[in-house]
Amino acid sequence: MLLSEVDCHQRATLFATLGTLLLSLAPQAQDDVSIEGAFATLPRPKQALVLKEVGKRLADVEDETLKRCLAAIRKAKAGKKTDGELPRDSKSPVTRSHKPGSAEHQKQEERFPIPAVLPELQRASHYDWHSGKVVASAQALSYEQQFANLLEGFPPGADQLLAQTIASLDSDKKMRKIAKWFGYRYVRLDGEVYLGIDQYRAWYSGRAADVADNEAVRFAKEVLGDKSYRQPLSADMPRRDALYEKISEAARSYRQYRTLREALAATMLVAEPTLDPMYSALLPRLHFLHQRYDEDLKGLRKLIEETDRDELLHLVDQQVKSIDGGVERALSERSAQLNTMHALVRSTAISVLEEKLAEDR
Repeated sequence: MLLSEVDCHQRATLFATLGTLLLSLAPQAQDDVSIEGAFATLPRPKQALVLKEVGKRLADVEDETLKRCLAAIRKAKAGKKTDGELPRDSKSPVTRSHKPGSAEHQKQEERFPIPAVLPELQRASHYDWHSGKVVASAQALSYEQQFANLLEGFPPGADQLLAQTIASLDSDKKMRKIAKWFGYRYVRLDGEVYLGIDQYRAWYSGRAADVADNEAVRFAKEVLGDKSYRQPLSADMPRRDALYEKISEAARSYRQYRTLREALAATMLVAEPTLDPMYSALLPRLHFLHQRYDEDLKGLRKLIEETDRDELLHLVDQQVKSIDGGVERALSERSAQLNTMHALVRSTAISVLEEKLAEDR
């Protein structure tokens, strides 16, 4: 439900003032590297005590946005542990594998650029679009990584919340076959693979990628339900090109579907996250949707299930006509709230660290 305009204005003013005060108490100008270095000097038992104490104090903070996030985090699931390796069809011939950091891998990363979702958030849990499940890394976040997240203003467990939010919004069963295929490891036509690069990244731009025949044939079978394709596809180039065009069309549709859900999930935690270009200009509308549905994921999920991107934008624009300030007001209000939460988390982490360091002096 929508809050009254008077209440929204009063809350926005209060949050903005409080956010400015907190930022002055825990200045961003303070070098995070030196703060993290100070944390690293503590013995591991004391590092654990710092993290525990920060969590305890945050639970007692009277901030509506922080309390909402912490409550959602308590309900979120870490997911089943995985080794992080992308699945691939054992029938696809692999001639050579390139690991991240190698020159060849770097070339493919540059060839297939893709914006990361909240890259500043260290995470042990993430949403696996291929399986449609929240999964956890084989190794938990180190104490240093957990503290780095606190300095970024993320409440403990924010990675689980982000993953669970995306999982909740990925509810269109028609997209599952497409998401599964684009989650497979990218195998080039010559059989070379680049560890960590999947089909989604390779096809993200909408341009055709030189994918291995076996992967293209599997797309026809699993996504299109067409079993008529045979290898080598080069034997019938016009038909091969037509199949590649169908994969490109699916990639565009899937990108639109996936990035909307990632953008909505990111704006649950951050005021101005780096978004896919398709949605970066629509940031105020995303905040309006969160505000309009009072942070209710069920309501948001139902809305995006029933509308495509253009219909959604039209609906939002219709709803904000009667609201003074429109979507920019929603951006201002939620930005103030989220920035206040980040400042609270950061200042609490620094305060607890200073106390523990003082004990050793």
